[in-house]
Amino acid sequence: MPTHDDKSLDEKLRDVPVPAGLSSRLRGISRWDDRHLDAWLCDVPAPPGLGHRLRQIVDDQRLDDRLKDVTLPSVVVARARIIPHRRVRSRIGRFMLAASLLIALSIGTAGWLGGVLWLVRPVDRPQLTLMVMDRGPLHLNSPSPSDARIVAGSGWNDPPDVPAWDGSSTDDLPLMLTTDRVVMGPAGRLIHEWGSEWDPNTHWVRLRWPVFGYLHPEPSSMPDLERVELPEPRGMPISLAREFDREFFFSRGASPPIVNRPNSDTRRVTVPLSARTSSWERLRQNVQRERLPPTDRIHVEDFLAALDYRLAAPDPGQLALRSAAGVSVFNPRPAGLLQVSVKAGTPRVWPRSATHLTVALDASASMDWDRRFAVAREGIVQALAQLRPEDRFSLVVFREEPQLLVSQASSDDLQTVFATLDGLEPAGGANVGEALPRGIAAALETDGDRTIERRLMLISDSPALLNPKAAAGIERLMQDAAAFGFDVLDLSDQEEADPQLERFVYTTGGNFHRVDSSADVRWALLDSLRGSADLVARQAELTVDFNPEAVAAYRLIGHESPNATSYGTATMTADLREGQELTSLFEVWLKPNQVDDVAVAQLRWRDAKDDQRGGTESIRISRVQFSTSLEGCAVSLQQAAIVAEAVEVLTHAFNFDVVGDDRYRYSPKPRNIRHVLLAVEQANPQLRDRPDFQRMLSFLTRANRIASDRPLAATRSGQRGMVAGRWRESRE
Repeated sequence: MPTHDDKSLDEKLRDVPVPAGLSSRLRGISRWDDRHLDAWLCDVPAPPGLGHRLRQIVDDQRLDDRLKDVTLPSVVVARARIIPHRRVRSRIGRFMLAASLLIALSIGTAGWLGGVLWLVRPVDRPQLTLMVMDRGPLHLNSPSPSDARIVAGSGWNDPPDVPAWDGSSTDDLPLMLTTDRVVMGPAGRLIHEWGSEWDPNTHWVRLRWPVFGYLHPEPSSMPDLERVELPEPRGMPISLAREFDREFFFSRGASPPIVNRPNSDTRRVTVPLSARTSSWERLRQNVQRERLPPTDRIHVEDFLAALDYRLAAPDPGQLALRSAAGVSVFNPRPAGLLQVSVKAGTPRVWPRSATHLTVALDASASMDWDRRFAVAREGIVQALAQLRPEDRFSLVVFREEPQLLVSQASSDDLQTVFATLDGLEPAGGANVGEALPRGIAAALETDGDRTIERRLMLISDSPALLNPKAAAGIERLMQDAAAFGFDVLDLSDQEEADPQLERFVYTTGGNFHRVDSSADVRWALLDSLRGSADLVARQAELTVDFNPEAVAAYRLIGHESPNATSYGTATMTADLREGQELTSLFEVWLKPNQVDDVAVAQLRWRDAKDDQRGGTESIRISRVQFSTSLEGCAVSLQQAAIVAEAVEVLTHAFNFDVVGDDRYRYSPKPRNIRHVLLAVEQANPQLRDRPDFQRMLSFLTRANRIASDRPLAATRSGQRGMVAGRWRESRE
């Protein structure tokens, strides 16, 4: 190899990686001479591809040497010596470029100047509106008489022309409109406050004097009204008794124990009978999308109302009280739990002995508005929890195309049905015309020769939009089917029902329902399954009277009012239908004595058909009912306690301990629901066979994984006591 190639070879060899372990092996050589070094290096394996790379370098060098003697073609040399001429633009091109730049600069300058002029433009003062309360004579003075108009009585829509103002008094001036640029005096400041801060609908003045409306100067330019969703009235009224620690409630957002005294109104509590489940529906929808609603929108009572407790039913057409008591197993301090429930009687024989119910569920994108799909899904789940062994259920889900997802499921298949429903999310468009024939075909299928009534229920917010030929074909299918009924649950906000769907309902003798809550969906489905469930009682009211000799304090779990200025509390009474059950849960601190009478629960209601008739029932709650372990509690109490504890962990609630007549301790709930899941393993095995309970517990577990950290106020422990008639923080 020539000498002048050594340098290039060295440069190539620099990129060769050093073999692993070479450095350590070189450091291990004791005598650094050439002979030993060669011996050590002989064992070093050559890197893969080194020989090929060395041969390639030699071949490239030889090729370069051969190319040195090749003579360049004369054409290539001639082209390389040519210098191209400089390109010159034409006069037209230069003119177009200059004109384009000038236009762009002119537009920018004009836009900037227009913006400046817009900021300093003269603005006509709008007509001022003054609301006048009808409180006797009123004298009006205006520095510009010609610009004042008085509108009285029926002249709101078309104000009459009035003569020039000369100062006068009147006993009835509902409104004054003026465009005069008056100096802001007392009246002007009053007008400004009325238009910015003062709200006559909530101010105390509104409670004493009537306030008139106002006349807009240009009715045709009124803005479109937007729908505002106000918070639902909920919770119990804030107690003003000294036995209730209002300061703790407003600062922590949780209800503390209420001290039970003999001469206090707090010893008797009226419990709201709530069947609403909107909070549970909202959490389930948010968890599916990996987020949580705010903690103040998670309400324990909604989760308790969504469960089916399988309570013993009273006689048909009657109401009954059911109670269960035990230990508050999740509270580290000694306390008890008391469950008081109301159950409506069921008929001895339902109108329909066996039913194959097929639901055609709209899963289009429009069903995601106003939580319509969540409402429909939760209503289906609550109804299927009461599916009888002889009933069958099928599910057709449709968007642009229908799909049969569940076929003739029984009460043993509810776990799979619920999992299928939970996996659905609204998307795409709705094709009701394709869904109806598929639903009819699924409803007419049966698993045997037994007599069974077949019903199809459409749950949608979309119209049918069928051509006359397709509508006539669907109507013939419904008419020819034996023992077939068709019902519609309409979740849309349209004022009038779809005429084609109404005709189908009329053909089969079905029902057309307007629904907006999961409770409406639930009862409509149960009516299709079992037959119409009649109203048993109206205005049912539940009160619990705690014995102050046996109960030191109590706490109603859930039903907290949002704040002191709430939009209203929940309705304390409820109407109950056949088979319906409502429950409430108390935490109770018993006194260390032998008094057996703990409380008396009383229920009053009016007859559903006759307002002059009604009924009452009372039950006595004894100390003997309070079991000392979770295993000894009734299954309904175990179910309610587990769900309530899991929800209170999500809402950053507290554990309480009553340590005296006027003192209690508080400490935050655990950060996760691991202790709740451990308690489920110790609970009655029947709970594992209840798909609705297992489904709710699964979603609460998922919600716990994505829960946010506690606020600082919810992480503190302490003790509060009553000092000089006020609840204050106290030391041990």
